[in-house]
Amino acid sequence: MQAVVIGIIAAVIGLGIGYGIWGSQSTQAEKDVAAVKAKLEEARKSAEREGELATKIQTAEAKLKETQDALKAEADQAKKLESILTKRKKK
Repeated sequence: MQAVVIGIIAAVIGLGIGYGIWGSQSTQAEKDVAAVKAKLEEARKSAEREGELATKIQTAEAKLKETQDALKAEADQAKKLESILTKRKKK
């Protein structure tokens, strides 16, 4: 009879310790999952910002090329006008 009581007490203590360890591991796992989710969300936001910045850079580069082309056209036009004025002054 005494062995049965000791066996039951040992089983209860073992189950209690096992439950405590399992509970702490479960809590740690939940914290780890939350941390990974936060990092994943930050990575997604970072990727979105990179995409937005890439789009803005492409737009700025296109505007820069357009402006450079316009400036070149204006410089060519100015050279033509100077050439015409020089020819008229020589006459």
